[in-house]
This record gives sequence, C-alpha cells and structure tokens, in this order.
Amino acid sequence: MIIVMDKDVQQKEIDHLVDIIEKAGLKAHISKGTMKTIVGVIGDENKLDKDHINGLDFVEKIMPIQKPFRRASREVHPENTVVDLGKGVKVGSKEIVMIAGPCSVESEDQMFAVANALKKIGVRVFRSSAYKPRTSPYSFQGLGEKGNRPYS
Repeated sequence: MIIVMDKDVQQKEIDHLVDIIEKAGLKAHISKGTMKTIVGVIGDENKLDKDHINGLDFVEKIMPIQKPFRRASREVHPENTVVDLGKGVKVGSKEIVMIAGPCSVESEDQMFAVANALKKIGVRVFRSSAYKPRTSPYSFQGLGEKGNRPYS
C-alpha cells in the first residue's frame, strides 16, 4: 500500500507512522518529494489497521496496491479448486455440475418427486433445507429434525 501524506507533514509524524508500520512487522519505504511525502508499505498490508492510519491528521489518503482476496486470486492460485463430493461428482473441474432442489423439505413424497424429476434433466446434486425460517410464525417453517434425514 502507499500512504500519501500532507505536504506539511513533520518528521515526528513520519516517524510515528513508520513506528506503526514496523510494529506490525512490515517495512516502510519513505519517499519525500517537493509536494508530497509518500510511504510505501512492504509486506502483508492486512496486518495494519487502515482506518486508524487513515484517521491520522497528517495522512491524506491510502492507496492499496494489492487486489482484495489476493491469496485466493489466480495470480497466487492459478489452478482450479476441485471439491470431490463423492460418487464421481467433482465441483470446480471442467464439468458443469448442476445443484438444485426445493427451498425446504415439506414431505418425503415431495422430496422423491423433485429428486426424480431433477435426475431426469441431469442434475447431479440435490439440496434442500430441513428448516425454513420465515418472518411469520404462522407460515410453514420446514419439517425440522423430521426432515433432516439423509437419502441415498
């Protein structure tokens, strides 16, 4: 990240910022220009409290360099994450896996009817919920424990 400081920043303020950065286990690279002073932060910027730094009187703005969620990005992790669900179903590979099912379990007959219909159209993973939270206590709430039974 780059921290841009006001043009009238004092050395003690720069030292204070460098101290914050170094206490977080990072390094600071200071560049003083005629109009601005900038501090480049070297290391994992997630270790810094950006709101605290941005709130310092002498800090004009913070400019991130890294993309958010860098560790999950293609730059760091170029290969697909593949999750094996069993029975030959792998999510994240080149094959498209369709997952479908009703919002909530209402009856065993409903589950089998929906599962069979989905299987006919190529759905490989069936999902549903045993509980159905609603805003009204008088609406259907799901079958709860009775609906929480695995089928094979």
